[in-house]
Amino acid sequence: MNGINIQITATKVATLKELRKATQHTQDDLAIALGVGQGTISRIEKRDDMLVSTLQHYIESVGGTMQILATFPNRTSLIIERLSKHPTKHKNINVKPPAISNLPAT
Repeated sequence: MNGINIQITATKVATLKELRKATQHTQDDLAIALGVGQGTISRIEKRDDMLVSTLQHYIESVGGTMQILATFPNRTSLIIERLSKHPTKHKNINVKPPAISNLPAT
């Protein structure tokens, strides 16, 4: 297996609402970026389950990129680059972040 070991530094958030607030965006910001109503963003943030593509679009709309990290006991974690054989094409839906976040590192 080919791979490059990398170290990931991250701050944990519990919910999509916390992710949105940590990146200093409003539901209206995301609604505009995704071309949906604010109520749709509210419903997305309250879901217990959703499509991976919905989560990816949400994360991209706050300026991020999504990576899936698989962790295992007694072996190295793996980052999954994509779910299918072919790379997907994404339209640029990023909104400009209002400011650099001052989140504490964990």
